[in-house]
This record gives sequence, C-alpha cells and structure tokens, in this order.
Amino acid sequence: MSNCVRDCSQQRTRSYGPRTAAYYVVLGLCCFAMVTLFPSCADFWVNPKLTSVAISPSSASVAVGKTAQLSAVGGYDDGTSKTLTSVSWSSSDSSVATVSTSGLLMGVSGGTATITATKLDQSGTASAMVTLTNVESIVVAPSSASIRGGETQAFSATAILNDGTSVDATTAVTWRSSDTNVAKIGSTGMAIGNSVSGTQSTMITAMSGNIVSNNVVLTVSP
Repeated sequence: MSNCVRDCSQQRTRSYGPRTAAYYVVLGLCCFAMVTLFPSCADFWVNPKLTSVAISPSSASVAVGKTAQLSAVGGYDDGTSKTLTSVSWSSSDSSVATVSTSGLLMGVSGGTATITATKLDQSGTASAMVTLTNVESIVVAPSSASIRGGETQAFSATAILNDGTSVDATTAVTWRSSDTNVAKIGSTGMAIGNSVSGTQSTMITAMSGNIVSNNVVLTVSP
C-alpha cells in the first residue's frame, strides 16, 4: 500500500511539475507578445509618464496681506490628469508675492509676479497680481528731482493702508506726468526728461483708485 501511494505521488510530481513550468513560460511569452504587438497594453505594467504641469488658477489676483490657494495639475502620457503633491513652488519676485510649499500664495506688495510649480522635469507657470485695498494715502519719493533732457529719474510710491501699515506700491499705482512734453513716466515709476529749449518742470503723481499722492516737482533742463 505504501509503495502504491509513493508511486502515485511520484507520478503526480512528474505530471504536474513540467506542466506548471510550461504554464509560466507560455504566460510570459503571451505577455511579451501583447506588449510588443499592442503598446497600449504596456500601461498595465508601466506607470504613466508625467508630460505637463499646469497651475490652477492660471491667473490669480490677491490683495496685499491676503492669501489664495494654488494647485498643480499633472498631465500624463496616457491622457489622464491629477492634482500633484510634493511640488516645488517658486515666485519670480518675492517682494511682490510669495508662495509656500503647499502652493499658498500671499500678496506682499502691489505688482505682478510669475509663480512656477515644478515636478520632476516638468513645470508650469501662473501670473499673480497683487492689488492694493484700503489705501489711506500714497507718498511719492523723492519729493523733488532735477534732470537734463534724455536723463531718467526713478520714483517710488508707498501706500499707507487704513490699519497703519505701509507697503511698496511702486508697480501697483498709476503714474502721471502733468506735462508729457517736459517728461514722461512709465508704469514702474521711471521718468525720462524730454529735450527742452529752457528749464521747465512737470508734476509727478501716483494714483490708486481715487487716492492721489503728493505732487512731486520734476525739473528738466537742456
């Protein structure tokens, strides 16, 4: 009886052993053939590749001292997309806006900045505009200046908020020259004197809403 059991056991080992090995060989060949003949099947075994990063929203507006949440969305080569984690965030101008490791945007001073989110070798950008709210007054410096025609003069604007805090508003205000034939001034507060026949002057001011700064006399000579 024991010999019979032993013989049956050996017979089963001989029967199922080779068959089991053959099964895995055939299965492996089938998988290889599927991936080779049908590349889309590879997605069952290979994680999709990150091909793009986009920031939402793509354009954000936040007041000085306030925050806004940004998120990074990744696009993959299999056509799917999902919100990304472990993203590297950065701001092109931290004096205007900062962004935390979690994508929290904070307005520092009036102006614009570019926010970048990076994951692996992909990155996306968004524009951030920081606005002024609750402005009590605006102070322009220097209080007076003199240049020659063709020369430039930089002005700065400081906004005093109703809570007593002051913020740089140079790129957030609207600049004006009372006589553009004497001098013009750009959006960054940079004025340039025109060619004049005699010494002349113009008033430089900065505005935010209905708040107007002090008048600054800019004298231009030949």
